[in-house]
Amino acid sequence: MKNLKTYKFREDSPDSDREQNFATGGHLFRPLVHIAWEYHLRTGRYLSIWGELGELFVENQYGLKRNKEYAQGFDGRIGNDLIEVKTISPEKKTPLVFAKESSNFNVLVVVKVDRNFKFSSRWIERRELKQKSGGLLSYYWTSTLQET
Repeated sequence: MKNLKTYKFREDSPDSDREQNFATGGHLFRPLVHIAWEYHLRTGRYLSIWGELGELFVENQYGLKRNKEYAQGFDGRIGNDLIEVKTISPEKKTPLVFAKESSNFNVLVVVKVDRNFKFSSRWIERRELKQKSGGLLSYYWTSTLQET
């Protein structure tokens, strides 16, 4: 695993004093998280925007350069790594993600959002993923790693 990052949405968030990458949507992350959080407070339901929030989080935290919309194989690049992003939403009961074995990524970044809208991420090398039937690779998020 390459590294571990945690981000919690709040008014004094860690990204408030760092330069945002406005070209790739860094300025959109906080407002979208706030809207999703407020929607949940008012309705008790979650908006279905977790995949997009996960990708924006990785853009904002690590500098992901995303592929064009609907590009096949992986979500984008960070340096020389081909990145696939998967997001575990607060409503998901089992912290398990799947990726297609046929995809071209070499690093899976898993973003987990808890019920308090705290964002955490883990980088997993492709070779560390478990093979499943049906051409899928899987990763199960356990709490054995210490979050930073």
